[in-house]
Amino acid sequence: MAEVGTIPSLPGVLPLLPERVQFLDGHLAGDLNDQPGAQSWPIESATFVLLPTDPKDPAQSAAVEKFFNWGFSKGGALATQLLYIPLPVSVQGAVRSAWSSTVKK
Repeated sequence: MAEVGTIPSLPGVLPLLPERVQFLDGHLAGDLNDQPGAQSWPIESATFVLLPTDPKDPAQSAAVEKFFNWGFSKGGALATQLLYIPLPVSVQGAVRSAWSSTVKK
């Protein structure tokens, strides 16, 4: 847990992220609350994207995947500039794998 008076940092959180993101009940989930280290964030929140597994509009579903693939490949630097935690490549791969195995084309 971050100590009172310390400033959280991206280097304090990034090493924890890949090992804390996992599949729970078939869904990707992660918990970074109250992690050890003086520079870890005491509270965090994730953003979730829900894609129907059998989309009524496959073109729209493909466009959503294309947008997030763009974000994965181009958004890390922007996220860091805005003091967000960019997803590590291993987590991006887990998301892509989950989409490819569950969302019908």
